[in-house]
Amino acid sequence: AQLILQAQALSIALILLAAWRAWGEFDAGNPAALLFVGGLAGLLVGIFLFYVWMAARRRAAT
Repeated sequence: AQLILQAQALSIALILLAAWRAWGEFDAGNPAALLFVGGLAGLLVGIFLFYVWMAARRRAAT
């Protein structure tokens, strides 16, 4: 599961980087654009927190 989370975090980070680079092409007045970027950012934070939680459980089990 660790490798899957790392791969997903990397892919979402790269999508966010691409969105940042192409921000001029986004319609900032469209709530869906902000929801898309905000959702990806929230997902990245959630993956990070889940990864930290899993690592803490793994350390506690050993």
